[in-house]
Amino acid sequence: MRAGADPGAMDAIVARGMDAFKTGMDSMGFYLDSRGTSYVKSWFEFYYKWPGRRVVGFTEPEDIAVKLIADSFSVQLIEGLSEVKSAVDLGSGNGWPGLAVKLCFPEARVALMDARQGACRFMAGLLMEAPLKGTSVLEVRAEEAARDPLLREGFGLVVSRAMAAPAVALELCAPFAQVGGKVVLWLGPEQEETVARAPSLPEIGLNLAGVLDYSLPSGTGRRLLAVYEKTSGVAEGFPRRYSNISKKPLF
Repeated sequence: MRAGADPGAMDAIVARGMDAFKTGMDSMGFYLDSRGTSYVKSWFEFYYKWPGRRVVGFTEPEDIAVKLIADSFSVQLIEGLSEVKSAVDLGSGNGWPGLAVKLCFPEARVALMDARQGACRFMAGLLMEAPLKGTSVLEVRAEEAARDPLLREGFGLVVSRAMAAPAVALELCAPFAQVGGKVVLWLGPEQEETVARAPSLPEIGLNLAGVLDYSLPSGTGRRLLAVYEKTSGVAEGFPRRYSNISKKPLF
């Protein structure tokens, strides 16, 4: 429990978050079974007990519930994911959207990857308190992990939200996707024109399959999912060093 926190107050905050989560999911037409809903509650409870670094940008439980967690379940909008067997969430931070992938596809093997020690401690602590079979935390930089033969082209689905600008995120994500797999970015509406400029990225084997447009409930925001198909392997030398990716992005 956070220092000085009142258990009754924490229960009330968690209840507010769960009410907002359930309302948001219903409003957006997303489905989650009772087991998954219970896990979301476990995440809330762990988050409000966590004494370490802040891992969420929002402060109000309603914003966390809708803009972070329910939004992660927009993965249900993507066609052709019923056979997902493995996924990795790059820059996961607090576990979302990777946890949503796991809760939607319980049999999938899911890795939550982040280079930040504090974020990984949070996610590892969560999984110790509320285990999810087949879910792991990887504390490593993406550009380094991408050279690991056990991870490179090791996942059918790669997801990322708010890790970096689209061009940077895609270069980091692409090496992890199997040929025939998908890379999915959560974006804001202001980034729509950016991804439209580069529908094909042959250096990293990606083609833009579509951009899904949806809205969060109660006027809380418009969102985009950019869905890429991995059509070929990544060219030698990719991903580049992070400094080079940032200085000279692919688009």
